[in-house]
Amino acid sequence: QYVIFLWPLALLAFCMIVVGIVQAHAVMGAIRKSLSRNHPARRYVVAQEAAFWTVIFGGGYGVYLLLSAV
Repeated sequence: QYVIFLWPLALLAFCMIVVGIVQAHAVMGAIRKSLSRNHPARRYVVAQEAAFWTVIFGGGYGVYLLLSAV
């Protein structure tokens, strides 16, 4: 019966995680835009995006592994 009453909490937790990821991505873009035009970090946008999403998905998979091991 707890599944019937607690599913909104799981949905809220999932939405909070998604909002946090979106905010972290926005901060990364804002920091990149605040740098000068000839700064090396502005040239490697694709590498930064790949690293960001690798960390996000790798962290999610790591949490999955930890929770499935219990």
